[in-house]
Amino acid sequence: RPARMLRSASAFRLLQQHTATPLARTTTAARQQQQQQRHLVASVASLRLKSRARATIATSASAMSGVETTEKAASAAAEVVTLDPKLAALRAQMKAAGIHAFLVPSQDPHFSEYVPTCYERRMFISGFSGSAGTALITDTAAYLWTDGRYFLQAEQELGAEWTLMRGGQPGVPEPRVWLKDQMPKGSKVGIDARVHSLSDARGMRQLLHEGGCTLECLDVNPVDAVWGAARPAFPVAPLRVHAAEFSGKTVKDKLDDIRKSLAVPDGADYLVVSPLDDVMWLFNVRGGDLAFNPVTLSYGLVGKETAALYVDGGKVTPEVRAHLEEAGVQIKPYEECEVDKE
Repeated sequence: RPARMLRSASAFRLLQQHTATPLARTTTAARQQQQQQRHLVASVASLRLKSRARATIATSASAMSGVETTEKAASAAAEVVTLDPKLAALRAQMKAAGIHAFLVPSQDPHFSEYVPTCYERRMFISGFSGSAGTALITDTAAYLWTDGRYFLQAEQELGAEWTLMRGGQPGVPEPRVWLKDQMPKGSKVGIDARVHSLSDARGMRQLLHEGGCTLECLDVNPVDAVWGAARPAFPVAPLRVHAAEFSGKTVKDKLDDIRKSLAVPDGADYLVVSPLDDVMWLFNVRGGDLAFNPVTLSYGLVGKETAALYVDGGKVTPEVRAHLEEAGVQIKPYEECEVDKE
């Protein structure tokens, strides 16, 4: 632009000089002068037109840039509001089950502190990988409760659709209290009863009743339906015998002690053993379903005359089978514990 202005100024000065030439010159000289003047005027006009054209082009380019920027901003905004596909799929499962909210705790059916990857449902649905927390998904929102150890981690891992509930902080109710106070009357709250204690479920049912809602125990966990084929397989590490010389008692001795407790007046007919470390201790075996805990997914059932270990049969080596049969323990499939009527 400075160069164009300099050329325009020079042209105007030259035009002024020629315009001031005395009229006494010859006709030929006058004609030459007129031609030069017309040439200079045309040059100046051309420079002005080019300058205007460049300004118009620059303005158009700026406008186009603005349009592109607006389109990019709109595209970015569309990406922000895109729904989490896992939440969308879970809500579809909830709708099919006729529930308006679903609770996803961290524990497995054995209430283990550390759980196999196939039971990391809360981490799968929320993306939060801390060891403690509870997810609550409703028709329109998603919440994650955790304690002060994990606030920063949860802020980093939760998606835009999730709300972090800072457990233990003033004004932050427990999940079941929040459900009672916030869910509309007539709402149905679903749980997987396998991962909730009886006392917890009873307390939740009472609170929801006070709020005009109901508790529904689902046969199929909807998170598993969303997880589908991507859900990690159940662990298959083999069992091994833990000899009595290390455990302190044989399996038979331990079963006899339990049966003495069952024989008291008004005593129970059976003892269900669910915690994995208790099952391992009772039957003097060890597993490898967790990298840092020598346990395996299993249940124990002890009656006044019978005993059973519910476990994946593929984990039972010949040595373990002989060890258990010697103590009169039956080996049954893991999943049969829930339906075994004997």
